[in-house]
Amino acid sequence: MAIDLNTYPPPASSSPVVVEGKVGTGTQYNPSSRIEASSAGNFEADIVFLSNNPGAPDNGLMERMRITPGGTTVYGTMCTVPLAASIKTGGPSDPAVTNVSVGIGTATPRSAMEATVNAPGALGPVVTLTNTGGNANASAALDLNTYSPSATGTYNPSSRIEALDTGNYSNHIIFLANKPGAANSGLVETMRITTAGVGIGEENPAAALHITDPSNAPPGALAASDNGLLLGSNGTSNYKWIQSYGGPLGLNPMGNNVGVGTESPIAPLHLAAPALGNSNLPVGLIESNSSNNPSPRLGFVDTSLGANASAPVWFIDNSQDNFRIFRQPNAATAGAAWLTINNAGLISVAGDIVLTGADCAEQFDVTGAAPPEPGTVLVIDKEGYLRESSEAYDKKVAGVVSGAGEYRHGILLDGKPSDERRVPLALTGKVYCKVDAQYSPIEVGDLLTTSPTPGHAMKATEGARAFGSVIGKALRALEGGQGLVPILVSLQ
Repeated sequence: MAIDLNTYPPPASSSPVVVEGKVGTGTQYNPSSRIEASSAGNFEADIVFLSNNPGAPDNGLMERMRITPGGTTVYGTMCTVPLAASIKTGGPSDPAVTNVSVGIGTATPRSAMEATVNAPGALGPVVTLTNTGGNANASAALDLNTYSPSATGTYNPSSRIEALDTGNYSNHIIFLANKPGAANSGLVETMRITTAGVGIGEENPAAALHITDPSNAPPGALAASDNGLLLGSNGTSNYKWIQSYGGPLGLNPMGNNVGVGTESPIAPLHLAAPALGNSNLPVGLIESNSSNNPSPRLGFVDTSLGANASAPVWFIDNSQDNFRIFRQPNAATAGAAWLTINNAGLISVAGDIVLTGADCAEQFDVTGAAPPEPGTVLVIDKEGYLRESSEAYDKKVAGVVSGAGEYRHGILLDGKPSDERRVPLALTGKVYCKVDAQYSPIEVGDLLTTSPTPGHAMKATEGARAFGSVIGKALRALEGGQGLVPILVSLQ
C-alpha cells in the first residue's frame, strides 16, 4: 500500500499496464515520489520513501529511506536526519554512491557528521555512548579508522578512544593505536587519563604526568621544524630525561627557586643530599669528557661589572686532577690560576696570603680535670703533656692557649683527630694572655714570665731567672689585679 506524491505530471507511455488483473494500453505510471508500507511479515511493516531518479520523469523510483522496527536506513549522497540507527553510503542498486554527510540540527553539514545546538553559555552538543551493563572493566569506545580494518580475524581498528569503568563510579580514558606493520597488528595503549593524572605508557599514573614507555634515549638531532622540548624514559630502571632542541633550556627564567633533593629551596639553585646510605657521594658533580674542554668547571660572573661576555669571570675547575681557582678578564680571554691544589696536597698561590687570625697555633695534648680555657699559660709536664703553669720563672713554659678576647689563630698546626684532650697553643703572633699585676704593675713592652698564680703570667723583674722562661712582650698595661692583656708571643 502506497501514497504517491507528484510534483509534475507523470509521463504517458504505450507500455502495457496491469491494473487489478486487467491488461490494457495507456499510461506506464511513474510517480515523482512515493511513501509505501511494505510488509516484513510477523505483523511488522517497513515504511519506505522513494523518489524518481533525476534526469527524466520516468527514470524509475529509487529507495531513499526505510524505517524498520530496528532503526532507520538512509541512502544517498547527502542526507540530514535527526536520528539514524544506521546510515548506508549507497542505495541497493547504486553502489557508486560512497560519501554521506549527516547533519543533526543543521541542513548543511560541513563534514561527514555535524551536530549543532544553539546553547549560548551552556553545554553544546553531546554524543552519548552508554554501556548499560556497568561494573569494573565495562567500557564504551569510539573507533577512528584511517584505513579499512582487516576483513579477516578479530576486528582491529586503527585507533580507539575508550572509557574503562574502574568499578568505583569513575572512568579511565584510554587512547590506543594499532601497532605499526600490519592492519591487524593489535591495539597498544599510548596514553591514559585518570583522576590521579596522565600516564604515558603507564596504566596507574602516580602523579599529574607519569611516563614509563616508550623506552628510548634522546634523539641526536631533530629537523628544524620539529625542534622543541622532549621528555622521555630510557627504561623503568634506566635514566629519565628532559632535552631541548633548537635552543637552550631555561629553568624558572621568570624567577622562583629550583631545588634538587629538597622540596623547600631557599636559593635560585638549592642542592641537598638525601639519605642515600653512602657518605662518599657528593651533593653535586660537574663532569666533562669533551676533548675541546677537558676541565669540568664552574664559573661565576658579576654582570654589574659588564655584560656576560665582557665582565671578569672566576672559575673553579679540575684540570688534570689539579683543583684550581682562576680568573679570566672576560669570557673570551684566557686567564691564570690564582690557587692550585695538586693531587699530592701541595697548595700553590699566585699572590699573597692574607689571614684574619692573629697567631700561629699548634694543637697539643693536655692533662687535668678540665681543658684549660683560652688565655691560660701552659707548661710541659714530665710525660710531655701540657698543664696549667703554677710556678714563677718556670723554664718549662710552652705558651698561651689561643682564642681569648678578640684574637683567633690564623694558622692551626697538627689539627688531627685524637682521643686525648687537645688545645691550640699560640707559638708566635698576638694572643690575649691571663696576667697577674699583684707582683708588679705591667707596662707596655714588659717581658712576661710564669707566675705563682695558676695559669697567669707576670712581669719578669729578675733578669737572671727570666732567661728561658719568657713568654712574650706586653702590648697593653695593667696597673694591678688580674686580667687579660694582649701580648706578642716570643718564647725566650
